[in-house]
Amino acid sequence: MVYANDINQRTYHVGNSNQFSLGICVAGDYRYDKMDDGTLASIADLHAALVKDGIGK
Repeated sequence: MVYANDINQRTYHVGNSNQFSLGICVAGDYRYDKMDDGTLASIADLHAALVKDGIGK
């Protein structure tokens, strides 16, 4: 995992929702390709960890 920014800093990534959202990037072109099971599991684990830490919902 690589952090581009400190999660406590406000950064630009999603239009008018930067005040209350955290941007997460998964490298790839998913307009045509599907994420594999390992990638989906990693995203689920990250989401669970953020929720547990009070960062996500």
